[in-house]
Amino acid sequence: MGAFELLKTAHEMTFTDEKIRLLKEHLRKEEKKFELESKKRLVDEQLLAKSYEV
Repeated sequence: MGAFELLKTAHEMTFTDEKIRLLKEHLRKEEKKFELESKKRLVDEQLLAKSYEV
């Protein structure tokens, strides 16, 4: 691996405050999406269970 590749890799691995902020923001968005999908599945399961009761 040449010096350029090593420097490029080291730069990509450097976590600046901006990168950390963006990662946290992305994780919050993904967590909200996951929670919403989980709630949708729960409601779907409840509706399915009620439809079998009828």
